[in-house]
Amino acid sequence: MNASSKTRAQEANIRSLNAPMEHADEELVARAIAGDSWAQEVIYRRYVGRITGVATRLLGSASEAEDLCQDTFVSAFQDLRRLQDPKALGGWLTSIAVNRAHKIFRRRTLRRKLGMVQADTELSALLDRAASKEMRNTLMDIGRILDRASAAQRTCWWLRYGEGYSLQEVAEAHDCSLATAKRKIAGVHKHLEALLRDVGPDSELF
Repeated sequence: MNASSKTRAQEANIRSLNAPMEHADEELVARAIAGDSWAQEVIYRRYVGRITGVATRLLGSASEAEDLCQDTFVSAFQDLRRLQDPKALGGWLTSIAVNRAHKIFRRRTLRRKLGMVQADTELSALLDRAASKEMRNTLMDIGRILDRASAAQRTCWWLRYGEGYSLQEVAEAHDCSLATAKRKIAGVHKHLEALLRDVGPDSELF
């Protein structure tokens, strides 16, 4: 390929980056596995918003969410060959982010038990949505209950009611069966029963 042809190819790639939806996930995964950095960049641009959003809502910390997002893509590109169904790329990336969020949850729990933190940062994502004192108090109650739930329960519940994922999407993101996802969400609902009777799981709180 001569210099002129290389220039045209580079220009075509730049144009493609500005219109990434023209390329199917299957094509991008195959090219990324083959070492195509352009394909990796398109994958990143396509899904960075989704992964950052999930991470921010789960962690309630913009800085931690940004780090988690970057770690998710680094890990994904290293293990891309393990992705069995390239069409499921988005869900696979979300599952990596969720697994990393679990590790952060466990570290936070340990730090709280050791008295190393003064405030519960996981409440911040909830409290940002409070439109009134009453709602703020309700959200604080919900946050405290979520904090006592297991990392898996909390994550499944957040994906369902914080992100609006379907039960099937929650199961895929958490890499578990639909029945397991339902059970984990129900475990949180059991403790939230009194609050949910008042506000309802489909209310503006969620």
